[in-house]
Amino acid sequence: MVYGPPSGFTRSKPAVNIDPEYCIGCGKCIRLCRRGDVLTLRKEGAKTVAFAHDPLNCAGCGLCLQNCPTHAVRITMSLRV
Repeated sequence: MVYGPPSGFTRSKPAVNIDPEYCIGCGKCIRLCRRGDVLTLRKEGAKTVAFAHDPLNCAGCGLCLQNCPTHAVRITMSLRV
């Protein structure tokens, strides 16, 4: 049996996502991000939250995930075409 991504796909790539329901807008994830342009702050109603501006540019280091005080950050692996 052959293991790996389906034909036509390349290796898995990390993608970061932030749940606005849990995010308190502290900006810790943005300061710790190694790539710099992946996460930004934005207004959602009366609340300021972190937002994954370019989620597929994530390095997958997990610094944002480990240091989020409310556990709002998720890093998933996705197949790229």
